[in-house]
Amino acid sequence: MPRSASVPRSPELPLARRQRGVIRTWKAAQGYGFLAPEEGGEEIFVHITAVVAGRHRLGPGTVVTYALDRDAQQRPRAVNVRVGPGLGTPLRLALLASSLFLLAVGVISWLGFLPAWIVLAYLLLSACSALVYRFDKIQATQGQRRVPEATLHLLDALGGWPGALIAQWALPHKTRKAAYQFTFWLLVGLHLLGLAGVVWVLGRF
Repeated sequence: MPRSASVPRSPELPLARRQRGVIRTWKAAQGYGFLAPEEGGEEIFVHITAVVAGRHRLGPGTVVTYALDRDAQQRPRAVNVRVGPGLGTPLRLALLASSLFLLAVGVISWLGFLPAWIVLAYLLLSACSALVYRFDKIQATQGQRRVPEATLHLLDALGGWPGALIAQWALPHKTRKAAYQFTFWLLVGLHLLGLAGVVWVLGRF
């Protein structure tokens, strides 16, 4: 019998203890499922009685915030679960920034300052980067071997950063690691400087 049989509602826990995750599986008829923590690790059990806001929007892919607790057998469970707003502001900004950059590259290419294939290259690199980030997120959730951060940053530096930025906030993945974010944005800045240099040189000929 699933451990969803009796899960008492816990009192509200301090905000500092709250975490964020994504519902991976949800059995609506039985009223329970499992969520994947934002920072990776084993999936966490969540019962409908532990959801204090947004029950009607629960389902696979739903972003939630929760506090971590344990049941009588010391197994992790989510309590005081609140369904997030869905497409949050960080993800909206990531989509906007990536779209504007790719649009700018397309316009610059159309004006003749960059070769036409550069647009396709950015699209392919972004798609590849997003897929690698997704794979790394799955590996983290399942406790399997991870993709080296150096590999992720290499894809970012080569031009896959628009896809990486979207993947980071859509999954979510790597968004709370300050050192990783610092390196990521440093590489994005260096990449943009390099691209600007290429445009300036080609524009002179």
